[in-house]
Amino acid sequence: MLTLSFFDCTFLTLEMQEPQIVVRYQGVEHSSNCKVLSNQGIECPSPLIPVLGKQLETPLYLDYGFRMDGVSSVLNLSSLPNYHKFELYPDPVYKKSGEEVMHYKDKYLTINGIKFNRACQVS
Repeated sequence: MLTLSFFDCTFLTLEMQEPQIVVRYQGVEHSSNCKVLSNQGIECPSPLIPVLGKQLETPLYLDYGFRMDGVSSVLNLSSLPNYHKFELYPDPVYKKSGEEVMHYKDKYLTINGIKFNRACQVS
């Protein structure tokens, strides 16, 4: 049994067998399987959108929802008031340091690469 809550409001309580997150890109649905963590949460990796490959330079804002054992009220959450679009950011690319494990003694660890700060916001 899972209680689905968003923005501190309980949306619904249901039993789920195989929940999935679904995003829509150019009219095509892409999904990935979610893992039920507890009766209060699920973990869903971002769905793979093969047509994008490595070309994504800026975030995409996509409609999203969940497939949960035929519950139609969660198929398109981004269409509901107070829900935002799903933000899909490009994967970061890091430069390998040549070492399998990095050891450091200073207060800072420097990781070189590109697209690291795209999904970050200063708060």
